[in-house]
Amino acid sequence: MNIVDDIPVRLDIDEVRDSLKIGRDTPYAERKIGELIDSIEPVMKPKAAYQESRVESVDPDTVAVDRHVFSSRVLAKNLADQERCYPYVVTVGRELDGVELPKGQSIMLLDLVKNIVVEKAYQYTRALIVERHGVEHVSGMSPGHLDWELEQQRVLFDLLGPGVDRIGVRLTDACLMVPVKSVSGVLFTSETGFLSCRLCSQPRCMGRKTGYDPLVANAYGL
Repeated sequence: MNIVDDIPVRLDIDEVRDSLKIGRDTPYAERKIGELIDSIEPVMKPKAAYQESRVESVDPDTVAVDRHVFSSRVLAKNLADQERCYPYVVTVGRELDGVELPKGQSIMLLDLVKNIVVEKAYQYTRALIVERHGVEHVSGMSPGHLDWELEQQRVLFDLLGPGVDRIGVRLTDACLMVPVKSVSGVLFTSETGFLSCRLCSQPRCMGRKTGYDPLVANAYGL
């Protein structure tokens, strides 16, 4: 088990403003973002837990990873030719839940900035796995996407064991993570660069990275 509790996330006013799609000629917004950054940077502590796991067996609908069985045709196909994969949980951390905001500061703005923090922490963790384990062409999947049901979070958390407790993340009865600004999944190598967006026909998605491709979806049995 690998615990990463020193993820060096830094926030920049221009980067935050651009991520939130706020125009550049907005001094009031810049001031509010700057105040928020000054309030949260000293206390925020994003963390991650991951491990290098063995892909033990694969059939068309399931895959066994370290004696834990995941049910997903798409994940099984992605891991069919793999010996190793990297289950993970990355979180913004509990430290920001009770942060004291400056007077007049927006909780909604804090929520949006937390999204930026957890994405930066995820990208850092992903790069760390690439460097430490010498893997290339890394892609990933997360429970709740495509045919990998959200309830499979329980299997993922059971696989990672005490690691998720050590970074302060827990599951609710509905399999949602607390802190809410946390991400989980399995990383693996993919020469073709797997992107779940190509298999998803949902037309309205703020996080879409590429278009739906019915040929790719059909190849995965969706």
